Amino acid sequence: MIEVTADEYHEAIDRALKHLELTWEQLQAQARRGDFSSRDARALWAAVGHFGEQS
Repeated sequence: MIEVTADEYHEAIDRALKHLELTWEQLQAQARRGDFSSRDARALWAAVGHFGEQS
């Protein structure tokens, strides 16, 4: 098992968002609409969306 700190986890999310050229707010809006810009965006939301606000 690999453990990461909360900061490392948020940094990984930030990198993924940057790679997708999305902000956290844009990803949330896509989730509300149920219309994602890519499979990767949908997968990111599936993985981290339940955490709520990204700090």
